[in-house]
Amino acid sequence: SAAQLQAALDAGGAIRLDIGNGTLVLAQQLRVTRATTLDAGGATLSGGGLVRVIEVSNPALANYTFNLLNATLANGNARNAGGTELARSGGAILNDHGAEPWRAVAIRLFNVRLAGNLAVQTAQDGGGGGLYVVGLSELTIVGSSIENNQGSNGGGLYSLGSAQVNLYDTTIADN
Repeated sequence: SAAQLQAALDAGGAIRLDIGNGTLVLAQQLRVTRATTLDAGGATLSGGGLVRVIEVSNPALANYTFNLLNATLANGNARNAGGTELARSGGAILNDHGAEPWRAVAIRLFNVRLAGNLAVQTAQDGGGGGLYVVGLSELTIVGSSIENNQGSNGGGLYSLGSAQVNLYDTTIADN
């Protein structure tokens, strides 16, 4: 269940989602706040067209890495989030940095598909339908695809102030 997955994310460490190629539709976004490796095993995490899929934040002000493997993040919708344009960014994944330490968090995606996610439509600095990140130590995306996402700036991907952005064998299309 989504509640069990959130409890595992709260604890951090290595997590293996065991629902095969099934889809877990979320009623609220998942939150990552510490070093975590989530292997979805080919599953889809869906925002159901209503909520963002994952928010990565750093309330402990620590250096850490979030690894996501073998997943599809689909149908996330940040447009419904309250607050600023930044809060409505990142339909699949959001890390807006806020008051957190600059370049303390790394996000790495391996064999991940970000598809059909929505972020704010009109904004000066918001967007990133698939992925919106600010001030990461590293963003690495390997063997993945970012497709059919929508957002005002960077329909598929928006990164500002990240120390490293690495894309390997990754397709970005139709955003």
